[in-house]
Amino acid sequence: MLFNTSKQSSVNNHPVRYLVLVALMFSAQSLQAQLYERGDIVEDFTLTNRETGEPVSLYDLEGKIIFLEWFAWWCRYCEAAANDVEPGIVEYYKERAGNSNGVEVMHVALNLVRTDAARADGFINRYNFGFVLEDTSRLVANRFADGGQPIFAIINGVANSPSHKQ
Repeated sequence: MLFNTSKQSSVNNHPVRYLVLVALMFSAQSLQAQLYERGDIVEDFTLTNRETGEPVSLYDLEGKIIFLEWFAWWCRYCEAAANDVEPGIVEYYKERAGNSNGVEVMHVALNLVRTDAARADGFINRYNFGFVLEDTSRLVANRFADGGQPIFAIINGVANSPSHKQ
């Protein structure tokens, strides 16, 4: 194998380039947002509605308890969880017209997988996900978990809630 020694020597003579690269890598990691913890105020975010292609902001859902469920169509744990979400959460609060204070509980499914739209649609239909947002870049998911799926979060979007902080 032949090497261009002029390029090799120019790189070897400039270790500062490596230091800059390493410094950039570490600074990029430190710029990642911290994970939310219980009680944190969730910053507004905007994702795309899978069905309409329109942007949806978290603040568009104000006035509701928002149950977020991130999923990947190929994930067996997502499948197991989704099997229980419809009857155990969605239908439960729908039958009661909301929580004990009469506040609507809205299920929002968030798709994590950019590829194979047909399989994602099959998963969405199989588990009756009514409102699905796209988070394929994990823009929001990475604020709630540092990897993996499914991810679940509950956000109180009710100002002046009788029982919990917004």
